[in-house]
Amino acid sequence: MKNTRNRVLWILVGLLSLGQLQRIELSLFSHTATLYFHDIFVLGLIFHVLFTKPYSFLEFVWQFFATRKKLSLFAGITVVSTLISVLGSRDTIAVLYFLRLASYLLFGFSLSFLVTTQQLLPKYLSFQALSVGFIALFLGFLQYALIPDTRFLAILGWDDHYRRLIGSYFDPGFTGALFLLALLLGLSNPYVKRVSSKIALIPSYTLTIILTFSHATYLAGLLSFVFLAAHS
Repeated sequence: MKNTRNRVLWILVGLLSLGQLQRIELSLFSHTATLYFHDIFVLGLIFHVLFTKPYSFLEFVWQFFATRKKLSLFAGITVVSTLISVLGSRDTIAVLYFLRLASYLLFGFSLSFLVTTQQLLPKYLSFQALSVGFIALFLGFLQYALIPDTRFLAILGWDDHYRRLIGSYFDPGFTGALFLLALLLGLSNPYVKRVSSKIALIPSYTLTIILTFSHATYLAGLLSFVFLAAHS
C-alpha cells in the first residue's frame, strides 16, 4: 500500500511538471471543460485516504477547523456563497470549478493527514515538491532554447510571447512564481544538505526567473529575500 501511494505521488510530480501539456479539452453539456490528468490522481489519493481510514481522516479535518474558528467562518462563508452562486447561475462549468477547488483542498488535507499519522515523511514529501520545480526548470530551459517564439500559441487562445520563458505552463507569471517557490523550498529542503548544492540552485532558478520577464515575480522574489534576510 505504501509503495502504491508513493508511486501515485511520483506520477503526480511528473504530471504537475508537465503543466498545460497534460491538459484535455472535453465537450460537456454544450460547454468546453478542461481536465488535467493530475486531477485523476488527486482524486485517487483522496479516495484512498477516505476508504482506508475514513473516521480518522474526517476527525482530522474536523479538528483542524474546530481549532481555527476564524478560518472556519471564512471557509463556511466561501463555500455557502460559492454554492449560492453556482446554484443560482446553474452553470455546469462553475460547478466543475467548485468541485476542483474542493478536491484540491481535500488533497491538501490528505497529505497533511498522511504526514501527521506518520504514513508519509515530511522531508520526503518536500523532496517530491522540489522535484516538480526541477523538472519544470528543465522543461523551461528546453522551451526557451528550442521554441523562444511562442506567438503561434495565440491561435489556441494563449497570450503571444516572444523570447520569454513560459515553460510547460504557457504562462510566464505562473512559471516564474513556481520557480521562485522551488528556489525557496530548495534552500530550506533537508534533502539538499550541501552548501554547494544550495548555492547552485540560486543562479539556475534566478536565470529562469529573469527570462520569464515577469515583473510580479521579480517583486515577489525581492520581498521574499528581504523578509528572509530580516529574519535570519
